[in-house]
Amino acid sequence: MKFEIRQVRNGAVLRVEANGAEGPEEITYQEREDDEIEAFADFLRVVLDHYGPTTSRYSQKRIRVLVEPGDKYESPPAQPGDCVHAPHALGTVSGNGISVCGKNQGTR
Repeated sequence: MKFEIRQVRNGAVLRVEANGAEGPEEITYQEREDDEIEAFADFLRVVLDHYGPTTSRYSQKRIRVLVEPGDKYESPPAQPGDCVHAPHALGTVSGNGISVCGKNQGTR
């Protein structure tokens, strides 16, 4: 299988030539994220979902696309009023990620 990725203004075009196929297949991917890193990770997830090996959490190995902070990145200092507590599900019915100060920190 041969992959060719061509960047366009608002996304990418993926051209796939499968062995034994009648002709190449082209897939247009339009970015939906403002963040370039998140958008590219989303593109890789699309490629993995359509053309990657089929695996599950029970497979011996699997491929995951993760976005994580750089090992030398320092986050900006907390502003007055910001919650510095880690989100947790204690005391909640749905485990919605409310921190101890009551601010919604998203799900874990």
